[in-house]
Amino acid sequence: MMASTTFLLQLQNYPKDIINNEMVELLQPYFEMEDYNMDTARRVCGDVAGLLSWTKAMAFFHSVNREVLPLKANLTLQEARLKVAMEDLAAAEKQLEEREQSLREVKEQYDKAVLEKQRLTDAANLCLRKMNTATTLINGLGGEKVRWTQQSKDFKEQLGRLVGDVLLATGFLSYCGPYNQEFRGNLVNTWMDILLSRSIPYTINLNITNMLVESATVSEWTLQGLPNDELSVQNALIVTKSRSYPLLIDPQTQGKMWIKNKEANNNLQMTSLNHKYFRTHLEDCLSLGKPLLIEDIDVELDPVLDNVLEKNFIKSGSIEKVIVGDKECDVLKGFMLYITTKLPNPPYSPEISAKTSIIDFTVTMLGLEDQLLGRVILMEKSDLEAERVALFESVVQNQRRMKELETNLLSRLNSTQGSLVDDEELINVLQVTKTTAEEVTQKLIVSAQTEKKINVAREEFRAVAARGSILYFLIVEMSNVNVMYQNSLKQFLILFDNSITKSEKTTITIDRINIILKYLTHEIENNEREWRIWYEKEKPEEEDIPCGYQKALDVFRKLLLIRSWSPDRTLSQARKYIMDSLGDEYGEPCILDLQVTWNESEPRTPLICILSIGSDPSPQISVLAKSKDITLKSVSMGQGQEIVARDMIESSMAHGGWVLLQNIHLSLPFATEVMTMLVDTETMDDTFRIWLTTEVHEQFPIGLLQMAIKFTNEPPQGIRASMKRTYQGITQDYLDYSAQGQWPPLLYAVAFFHTIVQERRKFGPLGWNVPYEFNQADFAASVQFIQNHLDDMDPKKGVSWPTVCYMLGEVQYGGRVTDDYDKRLLITFTQVWFCDVLLRPGFEFYKGYKVPQTRNLQGYVDYINSLPATDSPEVFGLHGNADITYQINTAKGILDTILSVQPKEGGGGGGETRESVVYSLAEDMLEKLPQQYNSFEVKEALQRMGPLLPMNIVLRQEVDRIQKVLKEVKSTLVDLKLAIDGTIVMSQGLRTSLDAMYDARIPERWLKISWDSATLGFWYTELLERDAQFRNWCQNGRPNVFWMTGFFNPQGFLTAMRQDVTRAHKGWALDSVVLQNLITRYNKEDLKEGPAEGVYVHGLFLEGASLDRKSGKIVESKPKVLYELMPVIYIYAINTTSGKDPRLYECPIYRKPQRTDQKYVGSIDFETEHNPRHWTLRGVALLCDIK
Repeated sequence: MMASTTFLLQLQNYPKDIINNEMVELLQPYFEMEDYNMDTARRVCGDVAGLLSWTKAMAFFHSVNREVLPLKANLTLQEARLKVAMEDLAAAEKQLEEREQSLREVKEQYDKAVLEKQRLTDAANLCLRKMNTATTLINGLGGEKVRWTQQSKDFKEQLGRLVGDVLLATGFLSYCGPYNQEFRGNLVNTWMDILLSRSIPYTINLNITNMLVESATVSEWTLQGLPNDELSVQNALIVTKSRSYPLLIDPQTQGKMWIKNKEANNNLQMTSLNHKYFRTHLEDCLSLGKPLLIEDIDVELDPVLDNVLEKNFIKSGSIEKVIVGDKECDVLKGFMLYITTKLPNPPYSPEISAKTSIIDFTVTMLGLEDQLLGRVILMEKSDLEAERVALFESVVQNQRRMKELETNLLSRLNSTQGSLVDDEELINVLQVTKTTAEEVTQKLIVSAQTEKKINVAREEFRAVAARGSILYFLIVEMSNVNVMYQNSLKQFLILFDNSITKSEKTTITIDRINIILKYLTHEIENNEREWRIWYEKEKPEEEDIPCGYQKALDVFRKLLLIRSWSPDRTLSQARKYIMDSLGDEYGEPCILDLQVTWNESEPRTPLICILSIGSDPSPQISVLAKSKDITLKSVSMGQGQEIVARDMIESSMAHGGWVLLQNIHLSLPFATEVMTMLVDTETMDDTFRIWLTTEVHEQFPIGLLQMAIKFTNEPPQGIRASMKRTYQGITQDYLDYSAQGQWPPLLYAVAFFHTIVQERRKFGPLGWNVPYEFNQADFAASVQFIQNHLDDMDPKKGVSWPTVCYMLGEVQYGGRVTDDYDKRLLITFTQVWFCDVLLRPGFEFYKGYKVPQTRNLQGYVDYINSLPATDSPEVFGLHGNADITYQINTAKGILDTILSVQPKEGGGGGGETRESVVYSLAEDMLEKLPQQYNSFEVKEALQRMGPLLPMNIVLRQEVDRIQKVLKEVKSTLVDLKLAIDGTIVMSQGLRTSLDAMYDARIPERWLKISWDSATLGFWYTELLERDAQFRNWCQNGRPNVFWMTGFFNPQGFLTAMRQDVTRAHKGWALDSVVLQNLITRYNKEDLKEGPAEGVYVHGLFLEGASLDRKSGKIVESKPKVLYELMPVIYIYAINTTSGKDPRLYECPIYRKPQRTDQKYVGSIDFETEHNPRHWTLRGVALLCDIK
C-alpha cells in the first residue's frame, strides 16, 4: 500500500470526517508503545516517521473534529434556510428598487419645482435689493447732484482759466516771498492786469492760498503755532510749496517756532553755520532723510550749501546723490532744508535770492494781536482757552475726516465697474460717509455754537491784545528815533505776561481789562523810561543798571552791556573789569621812574626811550645824572652828528659817564654802529650808560632793540596822572625856592595849565585845531619865567597878570601855536585862570579841582592823589559830549588792537570776487552818474542870468570843477569795467582804484580833484547832491536857499555875495563891507523865495553847543548829541568900519570836521547868554559836513 504511487495523495485526501472514536481507540496501544516515536521512526525510515506523524495528527484532528462536526451540520442546515431567505430578500429588493425608481422620478420633479421657486425668489430679492440700493444711491447722492453738477461745470470753466491761475500761483511762489502783504497784493494785481492785456484767461479775485492748500491743512498749521493772519498763511504756503528751499527773514522767530513744531515728529535737526558740527549735521540729514534747520544766519551762506540749495542731485540707480564740499552724500526721501535769519532787513545777494526762496516772516500787527489774545486768555481763563484749543483740534480732525470720506467716495464712484447698484462696498462707503457726515455736521454745528460762546468770552479781552500789539510795534519803531532802542518780541512778551500776572486781580472782567491795559502801558513806558534815563546818564557805568541787571550781571557782562549801549564809556567800565579781576593797582597808570630803570641796567645795556607826542625824557635823564653826580653828554642826531656821537661814546666808555643820543631814528646806520661798539668793546667803565631816544621806525635795528631796556615816556592820561608826574619832578627845596606867597599857587596853576593844554589834544579838533606838541620844555620855560617875574616883582604892585598871560599865551606856549582860533583859545585860558582870583582861597579851576593851600610838597602830592581818576571834559572847558567821540575812538583802537593780536585761523573762501563786487558797484554808479554838462546850455544859462555877476562867475567855476569830477569818475568806471572784462589792460592806476572801491575808499585820482569824505558811499552821494544844486541853478535860476557844503570854494561864494551887495550900493567899498548874519527859525522847505539881498544857506552843523531856536542864541549841547543841524542862516553884508560886538561869539565855519586852515570858510556871530569866552573854551564851530 505504501508503494502505491497514490499513497501520499490518498493520505492527503483521506476523509478525515469518517474517523470515529473506535478507530482512535484501536490506535491508542500503538501510541503508547515506547518505540512509537519520531526519533525511532526516523532511524528506521523517514517515510515511516512521516506516517507515524500522520497517524498522531489524525488522532488529534479527531479529538478536535468531534466538537466541530455538530457545528458543521448546523451550518448546513442554516445555509439551506439562508438560501430560502435570500431568495425572499432578492424578490423584496427587486420590488424595492422598482419603488425607489418611482421615488427618484418623483423627487426629480420636486427638485425642479423647488429650484424654479428658488430662482424666482432670488430674482425677486435681487430686484428688491437693487431697488433699495438705487433708493440709497438716490437718497445719498441726490443731495450732491446740484453741487457736483455745478462743480463739474466750474471745473470745466476752471480748466479754461488754469493757464492764467497756474501762472499767477507760480509767480506768487517764486517772487512774492520777500515782500509784505500789501506789496504782494499789488504785485498779483499787476500780473492780473498783464494777463488781461494779453487775453490770457484767469480767475477773477483768485485766492492763491485757497487754490494751493486746503483749509484743514491751514488749521493744522495754526495748531502747530503758525499765526493765523493772511500773511503768515501765505508764508507757510510758500515754505511748503516752493521748489527752492526756504530762507525765512524771521526777526521774531515766529517762523522758526512753527517749523520746530511742524517737524517735531520728523527728528528735526537744528544747527547754525558756525556750529562746529555743521557739516556733520548737514551730511547726516541728507543721508538719513531728516529735516535740517539752519538758524540765525547772517548775510552770507556757506558755499558748501551751493549744490544742496541748487538741488544739483545726481541720479545713481534709485538713489539720488549730492556733492557736499569734497564728499558725496546720499539724498534720502524726507530731507528738507530750512534757513532762518534774525536780521530784519538783510541785504542778500542776487545769488542767494536765486538759490533760496526768501520769505518775510516778520510778525504782523493782526497776527501778534491774535497771539497776545491767546496768551491773555491762557492766563486769565485757562479753561476757556483749553476748551477752545480742544474744540479747534476736533473741528480740524472732523474736517479732515469728511474730506477723506468724500475723496474715498468719489474714488469708488470713479473706479466701479458695471452697474453702481451692484457694488455693495460702494453702498457701505456711502452709508458710512452719510452717517459720519451727519455726525460731523452735528459736531460742527455744536462746535460753531461753542466757538461762538468762547469767542464772545475771548473778545472781552481783545482790547488787551490790541493794545499790546500796538505797543509792540510802537516800541519797534523807536529804533528809528535812536538805533540803540532795539527790542525783541521775546522781551516784549515777558513785559506783556508781567502786566497780566503782576497787575491787580479782580473778578469783574471790564475792571480787570482796564487794570491790565493801564499796567501794561505803564510797565512799558516805565521800562523804557528807566533804560532811557540810565542811557542818558553822563556815566551810566557808575549807575545801577535797570530791571535788576545790576545784580544779575557780573563785571564782564556789564562791560559787554556798556560796550553795546554806550561805546564811549567802554574804557571806564574796562578799567573796573581789570581792577575787579586783577586788583586795584592795575587800574592806576604806571609813572616812569628812571631811577629804577637805571638800576636794572649795566654798561653794555642801552636804554632806549620810544618817543610819543608831548614826551621827552631828556630833562628827566639830565636831572637823574645830576643827582648821581655823573657826567652826561648829549647830542641830537642828524646829518653829520655821527662823528660827535662816536667821540662821546668812546670817551665815556673809557672814562665813565652817560651819553644821550636824541632822535637816533634820524641816523639808523649809526644805530647799528652803536650796537657793534657795545658788543665789540672789550673793556668799558662801570659807570658808562648810553641813552637813546627814537620814534617808532620799521627799519630800526632789531638786534639793538633786543639787547636794550626799552621804556616809553607817554604823557600820562588824565589830570591826576599828569599832575602826579609833574610833581614827581619837584622837590621840597624847589617848592621853597621863593618866599613869595604867590609862588606855590602859581607853580600849581602853570602845572595845571600845562596839563590842560596837553590833555585837550585827545579831543581832536574840538580841543585844538592843530595837535601841538606841548612838552616838558614849555613847562620848564614857563616856570622859569614865573620865578624870574616873582624875583623882579614889586611886592606892592603884586603880580602883573597881563604880563603873565602874554608870556604864557603868546610866547612860551603860544610860540608853538599857528592857528588863529587856537591862539584865541590859549589866550582865553590864560585870561580866565591867571588873574587875582587865582590867589583867593576857594578858587577852583572847575568843581573839585582847587589850588591846594599849602607849602608842603606832600600836601600837594596827597591832594593830587585825591583827584578823580577820570576827568569830565568840562574840566578842560569842553562840554561833556566832547568825551564821547574821544572815548569811542580810543575804545575802538584798543579793541581793534586786541582783535589784531588774537590767533587767526585760515579758512576757505567763497562768494564773489573783488572784481565782480567792484564791477557791480561800477555799473550801479554809472547808472546813477549824471550826464556831462552841455557847455552851450551852461553858457546860455549864464548869459540869461548875467555872465559877469560875481555869483554867476562862482557858478561857472563850480560847474567847471564838477564837470571835471564827473568826467574823471565816468572815465575811471568805464575803464574799470573794460579792464575787469579783459578788454583793456588793468593798469596800476586802475588796480589802485579797484582796491580803493572794494574797500569803500575814494580812489586817489578822484580825491585829487574833489573833496574828502569818510567813505566812497558818502562821497558819491555828495557828488550827486552837488551836481543837483548846480543843475538846478543853471536851469531854474538862483536858488532860494544855498547848500554851502556843495561848493568847492565856499569862501569864494561868500566873497561873491559881498561883491554883489557892494555893487548894489553906490559908494560902498569892498574893503569896508563885512558879513553879518541872522539865525532864522526856518527850515529849507519853508522858504519859497530868496532874500532881496544876501543869501540863505542851509546844511550847516553846530558842534560843541546847541541852538535855542526861539531866541536864536547858542546854549549848552543836549546830552549825547554831538552835532546839531542848524536852521537856515541869512548871511548878508553891511558897510561898516566898527569892530565886532564883544558880546557876540565869533564862530568859525569849517568845511569838514578837521579844522585846518585849508578847511576854513569864514565865521558868523552868535548871540549868547554866556560870556563868549565860555564858547571859545567849548570849541564851538560850524561844520559844512560831519562825515
